Amino acid sequence: MRIFILVLFIFLASAGTGVAGDLPSHLAPFGNEGLGGLWVALARNGTGFEKPFGDTARICNVASTVPMVIASAPVANTSAPPPWSVSIAPGKCGCIPHPASLFAENTGATQDAFSGTYEWMSPKACQAAPTDASAVPPTRSVGLQQQAKCKALPNVGDFFTAACEAKLPLFGKRHRLCFDQNWVHVSAGNAYPTRFVQLVVDPKLLKTPGVQYDIRWSFLAKGCIDVSNVHKVWFVIHGDANFSPKNVDRIDFTLRAAQ
Repeated sequence: MRIFILVLFIFLASAGTGVAGDLPSHLAPFGNEGLGGLWVALARNGTGFEKPFGDTARICNVASTVPMVIASAPVANTSAPPPWSVSIAPGKCGCIPHPASLFAENTGATQDAFSGTYEWMSPKACQAAPTDASAVPPTRSVGLQQQAKCKALPNVGDFFTAACEAKLPLFGKRHRLCFDQNWVHVSAGNAYPTRFVQLVVDPKLLKTPGVQYDIRWSFLAKGCIDVSNVHKVWFVIHGDANFSPKNVDRIDFTLRAAQ
């Protein structure tokens, strides 16, 4: 019991403390490093994409050469790219009320690098917040250091061949997973491409070959993703002739309660 209480205290305390260089606890960084023109997932609510979050997301396009587009509308057909509904100009911030999920991409799926921040607040607070993004590039977010160990997965086709399981606390509805540089840890070989690692929250998908544009397999990059109403996630690993999933032995990330 004492150990449980200590872990609970540390987990909750990580939402409000940090060290020099950390973002404020309510802010989460994101970017598309290693993804090229692919979209990065910022938030997911359970295993589906139709139930909205109860609050508003404030998203800032901190550094980009072109506008950033955001997908947030409820989606029933997950086997197609998400519908882009909001555009945020470089250096600006926008409010996304009650999103069912959050994805970010450059306008026209250009491969230019971008970075930004997101945070949760009431609609009124978001409308009153500054429309200009901070000039300071987002850095890392605080949290407890975690490791998801990887294991081979047989008979799932060529889409992915390994998975790394991470258990999330049973308390709390929304958890924030953040990834720093070199978050895909390899036992051998060169740095592993970010585009070959995706996150799923439904264990049934571990036995199902994925569809190319299925948003249930979330693309990740250096930065954070918020997941709600789930207590276990999997990082699925795939590769090509130059990169073998067997060389990825773990995923490193930080974990904290998302505000």
